[in-house]
Amino acid sequence: MEKLVRFDFSHCLLALSVIAFCYCLTLPAFVTEQSYLIESRHYEPGSTYYGYKVLVLGWAGVLVGSFGWIANPLYLVSIAYVIRRKPISCFLLCVALILAISSFIFKNLSTSGVSNEYIKYFLTGFWYWLVSLLLMFIASIVATTTKRKHANS
Repeated sequence: MEKLVRFDFSHCLLALSVIAFCYCLTLPAFVTEQSYLIESRHYEPGSTYYGYKVLVLGWAGVLVGSFGWIANPLYLVSIAYVIRRKPISCFLLCVALILAISSFIFKNLSTSGVSNEYIKYFLTGFWYWLVSLLLMFIASIVATTTKRKHANS
C-alpha cells in the first residue's frame, strides 16, 4: 500500500521564506548618505546597496555597533532546525528578528575622522529580508507545535 504524503504547512512557509530571502538578495536594500564634518556639516548622496552586497559586507557593521547582519547566520542555521522541528529554531529566529529590527535604530555604516556613512532609507530588498525572517519564525512555531500534536496522538 502506498504511503500518503502529508501536507506540511511549516515546510510551505519555509519554502516561501527561502524564496523571499533569495529574492531580497537581488533587490536594492537601502540608500546611504555621507555626512562630512568639515567646518559645517555637509551631506552628499551615498550609494544604493543591493541585498547580495549587504550579505557579503554586512558583517563589518558589527565593528561600528550595528548588529542586524547577525540575523543572517541565525536564519541560515534555523532552516535545519525548522526542518527537524526543533524548538530552538523559535528562539534563534526570535533573536534574529530582534537583531533585524535593530537595523532601524543603528543606521551608521562607517565612521572615519572626516565622514560618516549612514542609511538614509530602506528599500524593497530590506522589507523582503524582514518578511523572510518573519515567515521562517512562523514556520518554526508551526513546526514545533505540530510536532507536539503528533507526539501526543
